[in-house]
Amino acid sequence: MCSIVGQKIIKYVALYLRKSRGDAETDLEKHRLILTELCKINNWKYVVYEEIMSGDSIEMRPKFQKLLADVESEVYDAVCVVDIDRLGRGDEEDQGKIKKAFAKSDTYVITPEKVYNLNNAEDKFVVDMKTFISRQEYSQITKRLGQGKKVGARQGMWTNGTPPYPYEYRRWGDKYDQKGLVVNDEKLIVYRHIINAVIKENKTPSEIACELNREGITSPRNGTWNGVTIYRLLLDETHLGKIIANKTKGDGHKKKKSDAPKAQRIPKDQWVVVENCHEAVKTQEEHEKILLFLSRLTATPKRKPIRILPLTGLVKCGLCGHTMTLYYRDDRPKNPESLKPCW
Repeated sequence: MCSIVGQKIIKYVALYLRKSRGDAETDLEKHRLILTELCKINNWKYVVYEEIMSGDSIEMRPKFQKLLADVESEVYDAVCVVDIDRLGRGDEEDQGKIKKAFAKSDTYVITPEKVYNLNNAEDKFVVDMKTFISRQEYSQITKRLGQGKKVGARQGMWTNGTPPYPYEYRRWGDKYDQKGLVVNDEKLIVYRHIINAVIKENKTPSEIACELNREGITSPRNGTWNGVTIYRLLLDETHLGKIIANKTKGDGHKKKKSDAPKAQRIPKDQWVVVENCHEAVKTQEEHEKILLFLSRLTATPKRKPIRILPLTGLVKCGLCGHTMTLYYRDDRPKNPESLKPCW
């Protein structure tokens, strides 16, 4: 079953659903309902491509990459979206790739209000204008969010994402704080054990991690503990009741655009630091003792142990007389000793 749209017979379509920044949790289901109803009315067969919490650029959206590849292979007659900006609000390079793929394959873009043929000059102009406006809106949203985080921090509100162990965001049991963080009393017992293990027993982060793992206590991400996690937990000043914002700039995420600015640490005198924002779980005196203990651990680097082999220092080059270097190959258990060629 099919229908005619413009000069093209539409039979097979793709539905692209994307939850972008600012959308509510229910928006995605509303969009799905709108597009599936559109397909039923027109008797189109469809396949759904769904993206949740994706980035703005194509390289950050794996589902859209797959859809774009299918469009270029002329799998579908059209792609249905609730609005043209769902395809992307990325830079001009991304928009060029999208328009080229749809135009070359003669694939239409269909919204509930309009059908776009990117081989048509008028439709192409409309799409260019809509995507330009969307990019401007996205830029303003991003700017306002950054400003909002700084303002929120100055007001004592938690704006830094997942709170550090042993805090919970806003609510735990009967505790509630509209501005941000409350202490999880069960996790607090573990946290205080970590603090005391350093201050009273002089245990290293790695030793504490091993001890917690032996006791079957899960880490903040419900996995196993390691020394790095303990180390960062000990240094975190959020536990002093502070909220600290504006510590870094740039993009420090693992998944980011190739041209995104690298994450950089902002000088400490430019940080936004607000005191007495929530219940403290360690004192300033304890924090100073922890800093002193950890500085002693890293002050003197440990020398790498030297492995002495049976012929170390005895083998000479027959041409130049230079002492040959022997080394050990862990990937050759039967013949681990190797001789480095003389330069």
